[in-house]
Amino acid sequence: MLFYDKENRLGWHFYDTATVHKDGDLRQQIMRRTVKGELDKDPERKGYGVLVCVDKIRGYSGFNVVQARD
Repeated sequence: MLFYDKENRLGWHFYDTATVHKDGDLRQQIMRRTVKGELDKDPERKGYGVLVCVDKIRGYSGFNVVQARD
């Protein structure tokens, strides 16, 4: 994933693994932690839960590692 804050001219590149949960307990846990504004866009709760595990973060315009999982 990439994130860029145009106003502050900062960005990061996230190296990660995402897992989609279409149903079950983990989907429900994700939904409970989702902000209300996002849930309001899906009143019938047809959306899936996505769990992202970040392994490493680098600066967007460089190769410096900001944070990494051991």
